[in-house]
Amino acid sequence: MSGYLRWILVMSMLKNPVYRAIVVYSDTSTGVIKVRIPALTGADSVVDVSYVGRTAYNGVWSVPSIGSQIVVTADDANLTNVFWVQVAPEATTDLQPQIDALFLGIFR
Repeated sequence: MSGYLRWILVMSMLKNPVYRAIVVYSDTSTGVIKVRIPALTGADSVVDVSYVGRTAYNGVWSVPSIGSQIVVTADDANLTNVFWVQVAPEATTDLQPQIDALFLGIFR
């Protein structure tokens, strides 16, 4: 990863931090995902995950299982749009090189 791309990644993470979210509802037929973000909303508030960046394939949505922990980000402090942050793996079963390239290289 080039230095410029690394810089863009770090800046976007500072502007829009990522959070751990717990899936409380998901539906493969509609694509609806509802999560709790304990660090921001506490244990009781539930927010919807945006459809932006997601699509159905042959009428079936890829959604996380209820109870799963996922990574989300939001476009503002009011949680106007909450986005599911997903990693699209390359054609490999070992994700460690991708993780190293994204995160370990940032702090070198």
